Amino acid sequence: MTVAMMLLPFTTDLDTASQLASAAVFLVIGATVTGLLSATAASVAPTRAYDG
Repeated sequence: MTVAMMLLPFTTDLDTASQLASAAVFLVIGATVTGLLSATAASVAPTRAYDG
């Protein structure tokens, strides 16, 4: 999803600097959301006891 959002600005008629800036913003947002979701999932997931 993040990669798709990063490629989206390159489908417009904006100048190259604006396209790169938009792609960078989308990358930062995607990385932040991914990190937050990973941290939340890790803290919510139950830990399993191993009886081995």
